[in-house]
Amino acid sequence: MKERYRREIEDILSNIEVENDESSIQTSEKPEVSSDTESRSLSDAIKNIRPGKIVLSSLILLLVALLLGPSFPGFLGSLMVWGAVVIFIVGYSLIFIRPGQKYEKRWRGEPIDRPEIGFLERLRRKFTGF
Repeated sequence: MKERYRREIEDILSNIEVENDESSIQTSEKPEVSSDTESRSLSDAIKNIRPGKIVLSSLILLLVALLLGPSFPGFLGSLMVWGAVVIFIVGYSLIFIRPGQKYEKRWRGEPIDRPEIGFLERLRRKFTGF
């Protein structure tokens, strides 16, 4: 069984070396950068926005609007409050549109056992997005 794993790892490593050699040849032939890398990075940034962060930012905006509202003219203060409410509704609806990861991770048909994490680690991951 160990011999089988060793051969499989060697095959994977040899494939990676061949792909790296081919990609270095291709990159030397085409030095210009494609223009859709910027649009891809923007779409990736939009995909990485978490609904919890949107809700949190709306609550912060609402708090700022309520604290600083008397110093702004009537229309601007109410516009900030309504903007915070709209952002809150959008963030809350994203929770239902994009639910979290519910599937079981598997490798070659076998489930991957994940170590149990504590409450503080789950809380940190929720706010940092990792």
